[in-house]
Amino acid sequence: MPMTTENRNILYCHDLSFSYQKSTHLIRNLELTIYSGKFTGVVGPNGSGKSTLAKLFAGMLKPHLGTISSHQIEMPPGDLLLTNASPIAVILADPENQLIAPTVRDELAFSLQVYQLDPKTLNARVEAALDRFHLTKYQDIHPFFLSVGEQFRLLIAAALVRTPHFLILDEVFSMLDTYTRLEITDILLSLKEDFGLGVVLITHRLEDLLSADTIIVFCDGMVAAQGSVDEIFAAASVNPNWGIEVPAFIQLRPPILE
Repeated sequence: MPMTTENRNILYCHDLSFSYQKSTHLIRNLELTIYSGKFTGVVGPNGSGKSTLAKLFAGMLKPHLGTISSHQIEMPPGDLLLTNASPIAVILADPENQLIAPTVRDELAFSLQVYQLDPKTLNARVEAALDRFHLTKYQDIHPFFLSVGEQFRLLIAAALVRTPHFLILDEVFSMLDTYTRLEITDILLSLKEDFGLGVVLITHRLEDLLSADTIIVFCDGMVAAQGSVDEIFAAASVNPNWGIEVPAFIQLRPPILE
């Protein structure tokens, strides 16, 4: 499994712009810094550019202007971080379009082929991932026979064996029931705590981000706001132009008396 290091990474977008049509930029002059070891939520309405940003991170799209970079800043000794890493792993909303191997074990092993590991090291990584993500009993099953939640667990496991610094998940909760959302959230939090992974969850639902360290509101291809869960939940109630639905339990919560 990944080792400790004294460094922490940042993922940085500088002056990032992208458009599908030359006349209108979906993402405009974006400046954004995301830290490893943090759970960052990105929220915004449909059409705001969130999924486009995920595809830019994944390298599926090329920015028209600006850059995306990942580099280290010095941190005190003892912080956990994944080492020998590919900087970014991205998981998109439809799991079946991202699973390519005939068995769960093969899916994990395929993720490691680029590293040319010796068989003993490769098998050790695969076994550790099967165990951590409770996939051992499914190891010889075709991924298409798993539930959607299990498929996402497999995709997260396949990403983790590649030891990225950042795991970006784009609208993965849209296909999950409440129980499975909580299960996946617990997994993401454990990866953040155990390995210093930078988790970025992109969603259109504020209630998916209750456990986030910070929330970024994405609107019209730009950052409209950034803050803690409490700050963004409060601000969303008075900023209908963000196009974000405030959860009912927040709307019905009585005001706090000074």
